[in-house]
Amino acid sequence: MILPTNLSSLSGLGRKLALRCLHKPTVKCRSYSELWAIAPDVSETVPSLLAIHFPLKETVWPTTLFIFPGATSGIGKGIALALAAEGCSLAITGRNERVLEEVVRLCWKAGLPQDKVLGIPGDLAKDEDCERIVLETLDHFKSLHILINNAGILVRGSLEELSADDFDRQLNINTRAAFLMMKLSLPYIIKTKGSIVNVSSNLSIKPIPGYLAYNVSKAALDQLTRSVALEVADKGVRVNAINPGVIVTEVHKRAGMDDKTYEEFLNYVKDLHPLGRVGNVEEVSRSVLFLVSQNASFITGATLPVDGGNSIF
Repeated sequence: MILPTNLSSLSGLGRKLALRCLHKPTVKCRSYSELWAIAPDVSETVPSLLAIHFPLKETVWPTTLFIFPGATSGIGKGIALALAAEGCSLAITGRNERVLEEVVRLCWKAGLPQDKVLGIPGDLAKDEDCERIVLETLDHFKSLHILINNAGILVRGSLEELSADDFDRQLNINTRAAFLMMKLSLPYIIKTKGSIVNVSSNLSIKPIPGYLAYNVSKAALDQLTRSVALEVADKGVRVNAINPGVIVTEVHKRAGMDDKTYEEFLNYVKDLHPLGRVGNVEEVSRSVLFLVSQNASFITGATLPVDGGNSIF
């Protein structure tokens, strides 16, 4: 958090933060309440730049258990490794067992003890696999705090081009699987007053031609996020979504783009983002980590664009 430091221009919250940081360009606190408790009464000139840092390690507890469908590539892999580096226990899932084992090893390499990461192969298009993933997670870790729904596929095509089977395949993974994983996990997340984060897309906000089924699947996921957030707020559970713009991953190549076409695509779409570039996995990972942390304790039902301004352009 970066604050202006002319005290005469600050009042209320801003002034209290500035006073706390006097003589300390970077101050680490576990929570906002801790910050308020130690704001001194001073009259000296504050430094020209103040930075207040709330470290994630203090706000997402190392004992927190995440169940994480779709953690074997792209955004999902990046989030899993970021959580592993924070010491969070992880149950990660994916269809490709070999790749799943590789991500588990990378979590160990990031510093996570072997007993704190569980790789569970499974196909989220199958109800029985979804049920097994949750049961195996609970059998190993005994509790569940946070669900991150990242599993997704991209089926390209217009209304005239798509078959009904294409449409069903897209929604089965991107929307129905998220619904089922939320339904199966919710009783245990209520017990821990945890949270859920769904990885959506800014195409739910600003659809583009040629991605009909994908646009619809992510719009439905956003509405699912908001609806469930309303239903479980009184139980102390938060439900949010992030909506990435174009992020450099393999998803478009898996949907049929060759390397040359993908490079041309990235070069074209960067100008559609007001920040003048496409995003990277780390930027999405940091947004997810924020939403599951206690720094976001008053946020629920949000659909957070992480898109360089594309959705407002």
